[in-house]
Amino acid sequence: EHAGSTAGAQAAKLLGDLGATVVCIEPPGGAALRSDPAAWAAFMTSKHVVAAGSAEAATAAARADIEI
Repeated sequence: EHAGSTAGAQAAKLLGDLGATVVCIEPPGGAALRSDPAAWAAFMTSKHVVAAGSAEAATAAARADIEI
């Protein structure tokens, strides 16, 4: 997931809650959602966060079945 909206973050959270492996790829400086601590706490459960441009992000993107 690298959505820039709460709708995308919520969709990815729901998939994670249903058992999907969800990787949140954050841009340099962090995701915009971090500016709202309540939203961050609510929507970032069931996710693994990695930095954009990292080897881990590239691997996650290459193995992804879907992209949000």
